[in-house]
Amino acid sequence: MDKQVKILIVDDEPDFVGGLREVLERENFEVSSAADRESAERAVRQHEPDALVLGTIMPRGDAFHFHRWLKQTLGFSSLPLMIINARPEK
Repeated sequence: MDKQVKILIVDDEPDFVGGLREVLERENFEVSSAADRESAERAVRQHEPDALVLGTIMPRGDAFHFHRWLKQTLGFSSLPLMIINARPEK
């Protein structure tokens, strides 16, 4: 049996998270999400995702601090990360 790839979406925009979740789940990915830096750090430890999608989370600078935490935390520093930074209407 193939292992289902786990993706963590980190963004505070519910429409973005919901739309991306729908697309990824349709392709058989296991998806979890977090809306802020603290919950993202907990989710990485709890779900141990295979990859991350990082949007622009608020307050300003949280995405940068989360990325820095991720790269400095043993076991997660080489986790694949896709950063998406677009206005909600895009």
